Amino acid sequence: MRVRPTRYSDRSISESKSAITAETLKGSVKEAIGKLIGDQNVVDEGRAQQKLPKSEVKPKDVFET
Repeated sequence: MRVRPTRYSDRSISESKSAITAETLKGSVKEAIGKLIGDQNVVDEGRAQQKLPKSEVKPKDVFET
């Protein structure tokens, strides 16, 4: 049975989206906890974490053509 290798670029896109989604989720939770305990610093941290810019560093292509 021959397994077709996954393209690195396909994986990196989904991993990148997952990382962005995870950071946004962490920021949302941090903001909610800050509101719950009444700590404005934690609320601000959570909001900032949700607005992090996407990484402009692109992964190198592993496969040479």
